[in-house]
Amino acid sequence: MKDSGTAECIPILLDFYSICEQDEQLIEVREMLLAMRIPGAEQALVHALKQAHLKNIHIEILEFMWSNGFAGVGHLGKLVQRGIELRMNGMIELLSIMEQDGEYTDEDQLEALSFVQSFDSAGLSREERLLLKEIHERLLRLRGFEE
Repeated sequence: MKDSGTAECIPILLDFYSICEQDEQLIEVREMLLAMRIPGAEQALVHALKQAHLKNIHIEILEFMWSNGFAGVGHLGKLVQRGIELRMNGMIELLSIMEQDGEYTDEDQLEALSFVQSFDSAGLSREERLLLKEIHERLLRLRGFEE
């Protein structure tokens, strides 16, 4: 799989990564997922964020997206929602993904902005509220607004 991987390999690698307990194998799989620049990889990673059985590695999936240069075009709303739900580390990975400057659709941007604006931040730490504010400001900049 390492030399001739396809997008079909990604779910298998993610399943293995989520249950692997051997450091050497975990490192090897992680290295493959950090460098999956193949057709369909972005879609496979976004799809994995919807998989409940992979919930324990959703932060890593966001990291894999960022490291591969994926911006989540067409999925910004889902990425924003999941990144914020994952709290601090998820928000940090989300902000990294948003730096990729994807060409997001109006619908994608509005879905993400709507989620951020309606998110109840009462349970967030001070640092997480600052990250949420930064996500909101970046989304506004995408829309052509400055706050």
